[in-house]
Amino acid sequence: MGTKKEMIYSNSPIMIQKFLCNFEGKSIYKKRYSDNFFKKFDEIKYRDKLSGDEIKKIQISRLKRQLTLAYEESKYYKELFDECNFDPYTFNDLNEIGRLPVQTKDDMRKNIHNMYNKSMLKDSLRTIHTSGTTGKGLIFKETYDCDNERWAIWWRFRQSLGINFNILSANFGSKPIVPIKQKKPPFYREVSALKQVMFSMFHLNKNNVKYYVTEINEKKIEWIHGFPSIISTLASLMYENNLSFDHQIKFVTTGAEAIRENQKVIIRKVFGVEPIGHYGLTEPVANISVCEYGNNHVDEDFSYVEFIPIENTKNQFKLIGTSFSNDVLFFLRYDTNDIVTIDENPQACKCGREGRLVKKIEGRYEDTIHLLNGSKVWFLGDAFKDMVNVKGVQIYQYKDYTIDFNIIKNIKYSENDEVLLRKEIEKRVDCIYNLNYIDKLQTYKNNKFKFSYSELNYEEK
Repeated sequence: MGTKKEMIYSNSPIMIQKFLCNFEGKSIYKKRYSDNFFKKFDEIKYRDKLSGDEIKKIQISRLKRQLTLAYEESKYYKELFDECNFDPYTFNDLNEIGRLPVQTKDDMRKNIHNMYNKSMLKDSLRTIHTSGTTGKGLIFKETYDCDNERWAIWWRFRQSLGINFNILSANFGSKPIVPIKQKKPPFYREVSALKQVMFSMFHLNKNNVKYYVTEINEKKIEWIHGFPSIISTLASLMYENNLSFDHQIKFVTTGAEAIRENQKVIIRKVFGVEPIGHYGLTEPVANISVCEYGNNHVDEDFSYVEFIPIENTKNQFKLIGTSFSNDVLFFLRYDTNDIVTIDENPQACKCGREGRLVKKIEGRYEDTIHLLNGSKVWFLGDAFKDMVNVKGVQIYQYKDYTIDFNIIKNIKYSENDEVLLRKEIEKRVDCIYNLNYIDKLQTYKNNKFKFSYSELNYEEK
């Protein structure tokens, strides 16, 4: 929902909010699960059975199509290809793409208007908002065909685990689906068309957890999906308060951030099921699915993924991805800012699927931010998803709960940006906060960047 719609939503009675959620849900369902989706779903299920050589042929064919389209329809890429003496028409070897430079999110933000396929900008398109772990906003156009393929690949993964389209899910994401000013239950909104009960992470605390458990029990929800940090907090609060579900939870799937071992332990203990992590991005450049044997498989038919070695590390690689499916904006050799660990001596998986295996997906670990209402939140990056004039963000919380948002702004940053940012922050936090404008982001131990840091986490230990 847009900013105006969100304002109307947050100030409406709960009954109106429920209506608006379902109205929006029906619109999303109609576009996401169109006839085109089911056509792609059949194709993608078929591709899951192909040999390595057959998948490679698909990669070369799809990649050549994207490269040719980018050269013919994008001013930026035509100039780049000519500068690199790169001929997309003769492309027939995956290694050839390494002749092109890696594109960062900053590159995309700076050049996006010249990157577009201008001939498609009048078509029916989606507008996508992403922030990432540095808080840098990127807003871009995407075809519905691209979105259909993304969801088809995700549903291939889900169905391989036994999850079908008719299962109701408890969804724990970062959207402020329940206004933070609301103090009494319900702390969820049901979206019937999408088969989701969306729970608020901003109200999940020791006093409210019983309402979450009651709702999941009453609806007999068997599938829990969302951020592992939120789901593990639900499990921890249930354990501390001697709460349990009165039925078997069959599936716990996680996304948006890597799942830690300690999170797996508490989820297994309380829910009695192994949580399954999944890797995907808003940008359609990479997808990694876990199979029934617990191994991370690169979905080689979805995009072309490169693993670039990182100096002075062992078996760690930067994940670079190229999209096959978004014909209006070309993500070519896009730096995801994510790091993966590859097994030094990989073994073939018992599931029989072809393609590369990833031992571990690093990154996306951030400190908990504590709210005054007792809730703990992780991913505050969504507050910056529309902030295209913000170059970087770090969040620092003091022992008195005050939060500093340390921001690097670009020259176009204005008072209107600050007004919008404050509105987005105030949807998510109930603490005193400050906006500080800085020139450089801070690194911590081992020169690693941290998006959020809270002194309260280290005071507890």
